[in-house]
Amino acid sequence: MVADETKSEASKIVGIQEGQQRSAFLQIFIQYDTSMTASREFLSQLGPYASSLDDGVITDFEERFKERAVALLGDFKEHAPKADKEEFERVLEEMSNTMRQRSPGVPAIEITSLRVGQVLVDLFGGLMHAPRPGTYRRLLNRSILMCLVSSFEVLVADLARLYYRLKPEATSDDDKVLSVNELKTFDSIDSALDFVVSRKIDELLRGSLEDWHKFFKTRMKIDLDGLVPDPAKWREFFQRRHIVVHADSRVTQRYLANVQWDKLAPGQSRPSVGQEISIDDDYLEDAMCAFEIAGLLLCQEVWKKLAPEETEMRLGNVVGLCGAVYRRLLTRNWYVAEHLAKWGELDGDAPEDAVLICKFNRWLCIKRQGRWEEVSMDVERFDCSAKHSKFALVRASLLEQPDVFFRVVPAARAAGVDDDNLKEWPILEEMRTDPRFAETISDSGGHSLTI
Repeated sequence: MVADETKSEASKIVGIQEGQQRSAFLQIFIQYDTSMTASREFLSQLGPYASSLDDGVITDFEERFKERAVALLGDFKEHAPKADKEEFERVLEEMSNTMRQRSPGVPAIEITSLRVGQVLVDLFGGLMHAPRPGTYRRLLNRSILMCLVSSFEVLVADLARLYYRLKPEATSDDDKVLSVNELKTFDSIDSALDFVVSRKIDELLRGSLEDWHKFFKTRMKIDLDGLVPDPAKWREFFQRRHIVVHADSRVTQRYLANVQWDKLAPGQSRPSVGQEISIDDDYLEDAMCAFEIAGLLLCQEVWKKLAPEETEMRLGNVVGLCGAVYRRLLTRNWYVAEHLAKWGELDGDAPEDAVLICKFNRWLCIKRQGRWEEVSMDVERFDCSAKHSKFALVRASLLEQPDVFFRVVPAARAAGVDDDNLKEWPILEEMRTDPRFAETISDSGGHSLTI
């Protein structure tokens, strides 16, 4: 009887601990989502400033160089002998011809006058110290890429740690047995488990991206390649970050060996070892989108596997997946929102309302990206008669049928759609330009819905 009671209490304690660990999924999801949003805001705020600094540095250098050149040439023309002046003109003409021809070799130009040589050294030597165009913006873009990779690394560590805490039996495959001296340092089994888990996390993070893929594939049957828009680009982002940190953005043999160039840039020649490759704004945007999609969906996948009872929280309209989609609609980040919504639409565990919210938001994203012909027939065929009236409302807006839209508004209002929804939902943008829209706005409040 006592033994049974003890076992029951232990089960209750384990249950509480597991519940606490599972609720941590929400915190991890929010943390990663916030990190991605902050990276975008950081870039949008500092990007123009960095560009203006670059422009200012170049302008300042050009002004100082021009001032020095005028002084040097003025002094030369005033005091140099005629022969030196003629040689100076000849040398400049030969240099100009060489640059126009753009020949790979640089022919030698004979200079016999010491004075002419000194003037040329003083004049063009200053160009060696010219600032590189885009220095500040280049540093900013490099920093953002490093932050993206670091954020994803933290996410992998957090998810792996939760996996081992919820499934401690998975640590039993560890071939490194704790020594007696190590065991003496722990005051409980939990402390020893924490030590083993931390060691396994450290080993995982020291591995490559392929090791991370393997971990999620073998442990939880999650295919990370299936979550990213372009697996070849995804792998290249990590390799690019490596050469930024270790080779000043210059191509290394390791980079060429680990990048699938034929898939990344078909038809284009590979860069050569030692060649610098830049992180321009388009490249960085691709990277930010990929890390947003991959990280948030990886979190959703692990959350779904390890805490299936938290489906409502996982897909929530405020801080869950639907909330993440909605925030990107508000910032017109259609590409990322489309991929997140598509995953939610196909989530077999999602309730119908969440599936439909994702479906309509995916249709909106596709329309906003100029691909309306891909989904227009699906929207036309969708039957809203047995659905919440908000779906009839947004369908009419997508199809740009204002008469239908304003006819549905009263029913949608009665079902909980309020003025804030009507004024904010991105999917209703076309309807807000109709003169009748102002008439639909009342002073009444009400509970806001999310679409």
